[in-house]
Amino acid sequence: MSYSLAQGSDGRFPIRSFQIAPAKDLKVFNDHLKAVIVQDARVKSSPLALLKRLTVELDGTIKAYHWCGKAKAGQQICTLREENIPNRSVAGVLQKITFKTTQTGWYAASIQRAWRCQPGKGESKFYQTKLCD
Repeated sequence: MSYSLAQGSDGRFPIRSFQIAPAKDLKVFNDHLKAVIVQDARVKSSPLALLKRLTVELDGTIKAYHWCGKAKAGQQICTLREENIPNRSVAGVLQKITFKTTQTGWYAASIQRAWRCQPGKGESKFYQTKLCD
């Protein structure tokens, strides 16, 4: 269980746990990264540049936050947090993404997720892996 905090516009939300994303979701995410790179090759320079470009494509109501740790040995761990999701059940999603580099650029090697529920649809005061109602 992790006790990190994610800063939201309306306060702090502890992170209770993460869940590893299924392989098919990881493939879809990497395919999307490839499409973003085709549109703007400059973004392949760093995971943060990729995440910033990805969040430009989000629905205008969604607030996206992204940050990355230092790159070490061809690997960098980044966080992508989305808030104000226009969904009946889920209010926010937090993704911890481990990027690795190759000769052709960065790719997501793994994704871990947690979410926060809309008020009245489950736990809305922290990120966790229990499904929202």
